[in-house]
Amino acid sequence: MTVCAYANASYRHGTPDANAIMTWFYKSPVNGVSAETVLAWCRSAPALLLAAYVSLLPIQFLGAPSTSGSGSRTLLNIAPADFVLLAYLVLRLPKLRHVQRAWSSWHLALPAVLGVGALVTLSKTGAISQFALLRKGVGLIVLLVSYACLVDFFRNWSRIRWLLRIFLAAVVLNVGVAVIAMVVVDLGGPVAPLINAPWPGLRLSGLYLDPNAFGGMIALALVLHQMTYRSRHPLLTGPWAWAAHVVLPVGLVLSFSRSSWIGLTLGLSVAACCNRAPAAERSFASRHRC
Repeated sequence: MTVCAYANASYRHGTPDANAIMTWFYKSPVNGVSAETVLAWCRSAPALLLAAYVSLLPIQFLGAPSTSGSGSRTLLNIAPADFVLLAYLVLRLPKLRHVQRAWSSWHLALPAVLGVGALVTLSKTGAISQFALLRKGVGLIVLLVSYACLVDFFRNWSRIRWLLRIFLAAVVLNVGVAVIAMVVVDLGGPVAPLINAPWPGLRLSGLYLDPNAFGGMIALALVLHQMTYRSRHPLLTGPWAWAAHVVLPVGLVLSFSRSSWIGLTLGLSVAACCNRAPAAERSFASRHRC
């Protein structure tokens, strides 16, 4: 979406400046993808819908509460990204691609894990509410549907990088606003509506309602940024990259989510191991070159 806006503003004598677009978006061409090709697919309705989907991932709202004998409770959180995903599915359903290699037995393990978790809860408490089953079941369906839509859209690495860059920028922007709102509250200022609820001055949750889930998203964005920042084609560059260096770690700490801290440690460890293997291969090849 952002590259399209930049392209529209970079016309020279009626012709898009292809070099400027590629320099801004990739820093150098990737896989021989031309700027004209990028403009063709990033302006399409499926691309714009998925761009809106990843941009809205850090946002949720409280659903309508239902009253019962035990008091009031929230049925389901409202995620705007889910409605955008539904629109993409409706648009692409007749032509939705099925890539057999993208699906494996690991995907079948997800319902099995959900079933085991339900059995463990049932054995410990003696009962499991229909609300819990509905919430977990809907979440699993949304997860699998989102994966199917991404598989349908991804045709090359340029599309993957494009969506990852939008996701990173959206997380950085949301975390930055949440940190500013938290600092204002801690200094005695007013509480911003919806931001960092339900603990405006205690834990960072942005517009996601759950500090642990928001912290997990920040940890994922931080791993992606650290993995690509020193590569030939970083996802974020310039002011956005420096903002990510500062905002994401601060936001992760202020979420006070221990599970997210553990996830960040594991993610960076795996990334370090993956980066070390190619470096070792290059070193071995240089030493044994004829």
